[in-house]
Amino acid sequence: MNGTESPTHHGRAIERHARNSAPGRQLSRRTQFASLILALVAIAVVAVPECRHEQRLRSLAGTTSARTRPLTSPIDPGDRIAPAADDAESRLRVVIRSARNLPDAASAPLLADRLVAAGVTEAWVQCKQDDTDEFLGGEAFYPSAVAPVAPGFDDDRLAALIESLDRHGVRVCGWVPCFNDASAAEAHPEWRAQTVDPATNERHPQAAWLCPRHPDAIAYQASILAEVAGRYPRLEGIYTDFIRFDSDFSCACDRCLQAVSERLDAEVTPASLVTAAHERGEVWQAWTETRAEAICQAVDTFRDRIEDANAGLWFGACVLPFSAEDYSFNTQSGQDLYEMARVGLDEIVVMGYWDDWGKSYEWLDRCVRSATDLVQGECDLSCLLDGDMSVRRTWQTLDAVGHLDSGRIGFFHYGTWSDLELERILAARAGAETGRAPRSELTHVAIRIDTEPDYTGSYEAVSPAMIDRLVDLFDSLEVKATFVTCGRLAELQPAPLRRAVEHGHEIACHAYDHEQLDALSPDEQIAATERGLAALKAADLPVVGFGAPRNSVTPLVRDHLLAQGILWDGSAAYDPMVSSLDASVVTDPNDPSRSIVVIPFIVPNDWDALFLNKVTPQRMLALWNERLDRVIEAGEGVFVIDVHQWIASRPEEMSVIAEFLTGVKNRTNCRIVPLREMAMRVREQVGHVEGEARRALSRGRASVANGVPAPAQAVTTP
Repeated sequence: MNGTESPTHHGRAIERHARNSAPGRQLSRRTQFASLILALVAIAVVAVPECRHEQRLRSLAGTTSARTRPLTSPIDPGDRIAPAADDAESRLRVVIRSARNLPDAASAPLLADRLVAAGVTEAWVQCKQDDTDEFLGGEAFYPSAVAPVAPGFDDDRLAALIESLDRHGVRVCGWVPCFNDASAAEAHPEWRAQTVDPATNERHPQAAWLCPRHPDAIAYQASILAEVAGRYPRLEGIYTDFIRFDSDFSCACDRCLQAVSERLDAEVTPASLVTAAHERGEVWQAWTETRAEAICQAVDTFRDRIEDANAGLWFGACVLPFSAEDYSFNTQSGQDLYEMARVGLDEIVVMGYWDDWGKSYEWLDRCVRSATDLVQGECDLSCLLDGDMSVRRTWQTLDAVGHLDSGRIGFFHYGTWSDLELERILAARAGAETGRAPRSELTHVAIRIDTEPDYTGSYEAVSPAMIDRLVDLFDSLEVKATFVTCGRLAELQPAPLRRAVEHGHEIACHAYDHEQLDALSPDEQIAATERGLAALKAADLPVVGFGAPRNSVTPLVRDHLLAQGILWDGSAAYDPMVSSLDASVVTDPNDPSRSIVVIPFIVPNDWDALFLNKVTPQRMLALWNERLDRVIEAGEGVFVIDVHQWIASRPEEMSVIAEFLTGVKNRTNCRIVPLREMAMRVREQVGHVEGEARRALSRGRASVANGVPAPAQAVTTP
């Protein structure tokens, strides 16, 4: 703490110095604190009812106990509907975003009933806004005397939810984001973190992030945590989030630069930080170490304030995953898991949103194992997953991190927790208990041709002959393709497109004039989509699919496609060599009978190869085959290559496409189909996997009811 520690920190800075100076492993702060409390209890010889802190101490020794209460909040046993689950394997924990799930106070008991009916046994309720979405970041979801209150939440509907969940025996914890706090940054601009622009070496204040080293910012966040801990005695714990720095070059305020300068006994400037980022030498090491120390100091302060407000309350922190292979998720945040596990945390929660980050569940498994090695049992380790993944993807992820018991895996959902999402999670968990996730024994391959103006936006540069040459090629190979076509091009060149349909190929919509949909106003998005569909219809071209230019689909456009009865949307892409992305079925929340199949294509496509990667057509062929091998190995059921008629119709590209498709036809585990057939197949597969998972869930529920273990059954994909 660089000589600025308060005496109220109980000598913890001295403990940390001793730990870092002495050889070998030292006792963690939690263990030292536990020893101190046990000694005080022995000296006092005062018989008092059991409190949460004693339960926490017993848990350190490996024993178990029933849920307990602080002495200030006696609970009548008759007030409880059901006891909390003691079996970690049976625990289902979810994070509840308040803005989306608590529209008013009356909704609190209804939400609690629904969560309990779905099997939720642990709920983290959001006490403060994180990113500025529904409300300004940093606004409180309760009548706070410290932070500004989110509009409408001064009715303390949060208390109603906490009490309703608690009555059902659910373990309730508070989820409190910290340093990503737009309202505090707006009210106190001097607290704002500053970041360095590596292009200019200039510093700029961040709009929402606070400096995790600023003492007033730390004190403010600690006051909110203490307020939550003291206000809601029914809470079993508090989990904090955004307890980190935002990027490699944040925070570079004078205070942070001074800290690293003192460490090196040399001045560190924004420019020298940029240089150090490339060199990865002594300066960069000091930069990352001092930032990790700042985060540990903040954790230490938060722990103390929570202890003062509600002694023995469980304290956890959500962290970015540590990857030995991907630097971007490590030292930029200042989250040194080895040190954080030893400064007062009861639990470290690895955020496992790999699908949002373009990673893979195998990558997440490696990250969780790395975190396990760093934490070394000094505190509990758990993981949060996206709660809106498909049953199959959730099942695969649970397989990957199966070395964590299921009770240590929670689920986060940005939206409203519906019965559908909760049922999917339960089904995936039940399926994972029966064995590995289903694999597809047959991979369906589609070739998609984006039929559009050329890269300059010119329609004069693209001729009808380009489409004709590709149709002739596919006819010669006896394969059917899908032409994802702009409405304006269909108006200009209807004849070759009609010929493609006559030859059994599919036409899909590519907006009207290749518009970047997510750059348009809501009305313009719908107009561009509808005009494209109308133009294709006017040309007598049947359409059941859609692909947004540059994957610029928006939720508004996808909802419109659902309403129009479009079967599939191809506005997604991924590289199988670095990430995973399932074809999925998106259901209309207002009408479960309606759905649309989202089918991603593989990158690189021919545009990437020509303009971005600067590779030859032959190299592109090798990249496609390499990725197809990877998809087949992973047991995935779909593989889509994407080309453009103004590139693919050139002789060398046509030769490569012919070679690729011929190779696919020679594979016994592949079949070439148009995207409409692939979409139907995906819908069938998703239904099969979800059906198998739900049957496993039903067997599990029946076994619980009958007291007989459910037999494990193998699951295969037809």
